[in-house]
Amino acid sequence: MNGKIFWYRNRSHLRSYGKHVRSLVLIICIVSGVLILSIPTSVDAASRLEPQVSITKTGIQISFATTYPSGHAQLFWTDAADIDPPSLMSFPEYRYAMSDKGIQQTHRFNLPFQPDPAKKSQTIILPGRTIHFRVTCIEQMPDALRVRRSKDDTFRIIETLQGERKPGLVFTDGPFVANVFADQATVCWETNLPAQGTFSYWKVGQAPPRKIAVHDPNRRFKITLEHLKPNTQYYYRIRCSMSDPEDVIQSPCYSFVTAVKQGKPFKFAIMGDSRANSRTPDPDAALNGVNVPTLNTLSRQALQRDARFVLFSGDLISGYTNDLADIALQYRTWRMAVNPINAFIPYYCAMGNHDTAAPRPEKNKSTPGRYAEDIWRDFHVLPENGPLPEKGLPTYIENVYSFNYGDCHFVSLNSDYYYLRGLTPEDRFGRTIDLRQREWLKMDLEENKHQRFTFVFFHSPAYPNSGHLGNSLDRIPRIRDAVWEILNDYNVDAVFCGHEHNYCRMIVDHQVNPKWTNPIVQIIAGGAGAPWYGQNTKVPWTASVQKFSIDSHFVMASVAKRAVTFEAYNELGKLIDRFTIHKKKK
Repeated sequence: MNGKIFWYRNRSHLRSYGKHVRSLVLIICIVSGVLILSIPTSVDAASRLEPQVSITKTGIQISFATTYPSGHAQLFWTDAADIDPPSLMSFPEYRYAMSDKGIQQTHRFNLPFQPDPAKKSQTIILPGRTIHFRVTCIEQMPDALRVRRSKDDTFRIIETLQGERKPGLVFTDGPFVANVFADQATVCWETNLPAQGTFSYWKVGQAPPRKIAVHDPNRRFKITLEHLKPNTQYYYRIRCSMSDPEDVIQSPCYSFVTAVKQGKPFKFAIMGDSRANSRTPDPDAALNGVNVPTLNTLSRQALQRDARFVLFSGDLISGYTNDLADIALQYRTWRMAVNPINAFIPYYCAMGNHDTAAPRPEKNKSTPGRYAEDIWRDFHVLPENGPLPEKGLPTYIENVYSFNYGDCHFVSLNSDYYYLRGLTPEDRFGRTIDLRQREWLKMDLEENKHQRFTFVFFHSPAYPNSGHLGNSLDRIPRIRDAVWEILNDYNVDAVFCGHEHNYCRMIVDHQVNPKWTNPIVQIIAGGAGAPWYGQNTKVPWTASVQKFSIDSHFVMASVAKRAVTFEAYNELGKLIDRFTIHKKKK
C-alpha cells in the first residue's frame, strides 16, 4: 500500500508531534473505552520497532511489523540536504510524512523513484541522496493501546552506470571523538557497508590538510591522531568510498579541542542515568531503553556551555536483557542521542547495573558466552589502563580506567563489575568495588598524587540518599569503608555517582564517620532521563546533605588554578545549585 503523502511546510507540526501523542492516545481511549498504557514500564524487546528498507522496481519500500495489530502508522522522512549540518539534534526536522490508517500487524510505505503523472504533488527518491526516516504507530494490545516509535535511521540508494539501483554507503555511527588529550585524540565512525576511508584534519592557518587513508575495506574505523598541539582546535572531515564511482559519502566538517596545559582553566560536565522513563507522555523518553530527548538536551547544553568532555556515571540504557540484538539496539539508540555532541567532545562513561545486566558466560560449552564488560567494549572507546582481572573473570579494560586532563586526575571504577541478576548480600560482586579494583585504585592515586585536583566517578553511591539505600555501596559497609578509606587517604576532592535518579550534594567528613578526616564532596548526578527518586530523610547521614533536587539535570565543573566551581542546571537551563571547592594540600 502506498499511503498518502503529506508535506509539512511548517516544520513545527513535526516538532510538536511527540507532545501531542499522549492527547491522541487519550482521545482513542475515550472512543474505544480501553485502558491506556502509553509506554510499557518493563524492558520489552518485542516492543522495539526496527523498520526494514528494500528496493523494488518502482521505488523504496519501508516496512515494519508489530506484535499486535496496530494503526495510525506513519513514516516521517527528510532528505539530508534539508538539514543544516552539523545539527546538534538527535532527530532531524522531518519534512515529509506518509500515513497508513489500516489496522494490521505489518505496515508498508512506498517511496517512488519517478513521479506519478496522475498525482499533482509527489515527492520522489533521488539516487545518491541520504534519507533520514523513522516510523511510528499505535499498537492495540489486549488491554491497552501504546505508542511505538523507531529511532532515526538512514538509507541511500545509488544508480550504477548500467542503470541498476542498489544500497549505497551511509554513516551508521559517528563520527565521534574519544580520548582527547593534550597531544592526541581518537576519531571513530561506522558505515553500513565495507568501504575505504580518508580522514582529513587541520587547524586554522594550516594548509593543505593532513590526510590518513584506510585502503582496506572496513565498516568500523578508528583513527588515533598523535603529536597534536595542546589547547588547539582541530577541524576534521571524513570521506568514504567504494569501487562504484557514484558511491561516495562525506561527513560535515566537525572539530575538537585538545586538552589544556597544566595550570590552565577548562570546563567539564557530569551526568548519568539516561535509561528509559515510562512516566512521561513522550514515547521518545522510553525509546529502545533510552530517554532520548532529555539525554540529547542536557548534552547540547553542556556543549554550549563549553564543556571539554562529559563524565557519565552509568545506566546509559535500560538493559536487563539477554537478547544481544536488543542490547545492541539500546546502545545504538544511546549513541544516536549523543552523536551530534560526541562529534565535538568525548564521553567518559562508567558502567552501571543496567549496563551490566547482559548474558553471563555459559558453562560446559566449548565456546563461552560474552561478559557484559565485553559487550560494553563493543560500543565504547575509552582509556585502556585498567587492572588485569583474576583468571576466569571479565576484563577491566575500558570499564576501569584513569586519565589526566590539565591539572586534574580522573578515575572511573566499576561498582557493578561481573554483576548478575539475583544477587544476595553474600555474593562477592554487585554494588561494590572489588579488591582488585581497590588495589589498582590505591596504586593509581599514588602515581598521580601530584595532580592539583582528583575526581573519582562510579555508578552506585557510597552514601545513598534516596530509593537505593542498602542497594548501593552501603550494601556491604565494610567494603564501602575500605573504598572510602583510600579516597580519604589520598585527599580525593569529589566523587561523582548516579544510580539514584536525582541531584544530591553532600559532604562526607567526620560527621559521617570519625575516620574521614578529609572532607570529600559526593555528588549524585543521576538526572539524565531516568524516572526521578525522592529524598529519604531518614538515612543516618541526612544532616550532611547540602542540596537535593528531583529535576533532570547535568553538572558543569569550571576548573581554575586553585578552585573548582560546580553548577547544576536543570533541563530548562535553570541553575539549581552552585558551590566551590578549593585546592587541598596533597
